[in-house]
Amino acid sequence: MNLLNAAIALAAREHDGQVDKSGEPYILHPLRVMLALQTEDERIVGVLHDVVEDSPTGAEAVRTLMKDRPDLWAAVDAVTHRPSEPRPAYYKRVRQNPAALRVKFEDLRDNTSPVRIEVIRANDPETYERLMGKYLDAVQHIWSALHNAGSEEAEDWGLLLSQVADGLDRRTSP
Repeated sequence: MNLLNAAIALAAREHDGQVDKSGEPYILHPLRVMLALQTEDERIVGVLHDVVEDSPTGAEAVRTLMKDRPDLWAAVDAVTHRPSEPRPAYYKRVRQNPAALRVKFEDLRDNTSPVRIEVIRANDPETYERLMGKYLDAVQHIWSALHNAGSEEAEDWGLLLSQVADGLDRRTSP
């Protein structure tokens, strides 16, 4: 089995039975993130991006799978938020790894997609407010650093920032 297929199987196993905040099977989120990415390496990181955070055996399982690809383990590790880690330190680590940065972009884009976020807003306004605030904070931190560094990726992050801000602006409308 090639590494991408093994990563998909691992993600499916580790996310089995989990449901996201919009009520969908959780595995659909990492699969959408994976499919939005361009290279096989990015797709591997994309499908595994939440395994370490969201499953008790995830870190060891991913580390074992990536034993011959320390670069991919480093990207998964970079995109994984650690318990009690300050968000600015996390965002800095994401920015420093190109694959993690692309995965985080697609992760946030999927998490803030209008269809998904409107379901959460309708079903649980408090969770909607908390998540959108968290997503806005993430995008602002990363966009600002990329913009200040003159990065070409800042433009895409700026568009995502507008999407997230527009989602928050709609929170008071019916």
